[in-house]
Amino acid sequence: MSRLLFSMLPSVFLLAATAAAQGEDRTQRWLQDCDRHWNSDRARFCEVRESSIRSVSTLSVDGRDNGGVSFFGWDRNDVKVVAMIQTSADNDAEAEALSRQVKIETGGGRVRAEGPTSRGRRSWSVSYHVYVPRRSNLNAITKNGGVSAQQVEGTMEFEATNGGISLDGVGGDIRAETTNGGVNARLTGTTWR
Repeated sequence: MSRLLFSMLPSVFLLAATAAAQGEDRTQRWLQDCDRHWNSDRARFCEVRESSIRSVSTLSVDGRDNGGVSFFGWDRNDVKVVAMIQTSADNDAEAEALSRQVKIETGGGRVRAEGPTSRGRRSWSVSYHVYVPRRSNLNAITKNGGVSAQQVEGTMEFEATNGGISLDGVGGDIRAETTNGGVNARLTGTTWR
């Protein structure tokens, strides 16, 4: 028995390391895209903040205006929230200062951002990559951003306005609604539940 356990441990560590590397790759791609793809006369600032929270019975994420929400199932019991903040203003210093005013709240089973009112040429948005236990109940709402879930089972309710919904390898009681956005569902298995 102990011989079997020791032979399985490297595989477990390899899976955890692979999942962590994929998450880092996603974050790095977002940062590169954020910095590179900006066609405006305004300055832009891009920042990533990470936090870990305990798993809750239902996790709700509010993408607010212009933010997307992506859930990824992983083999851990905690939740990792990666908040990707982008701001724009008249110059680099103002864009960076605006980012510091955006606060990410992660209490009470809710994830959301608070910040100053976007006005004139100053604006901000936050998108999220949220790593959750593979069995999780999830809610998400976005305006001008999409919602996606990969490799998660549970009760899920998603609502996107002007953004799409993407489901990949999910199961459970899933209700998703979009206005002015597409739906992409990749089903696995041989039966519906």
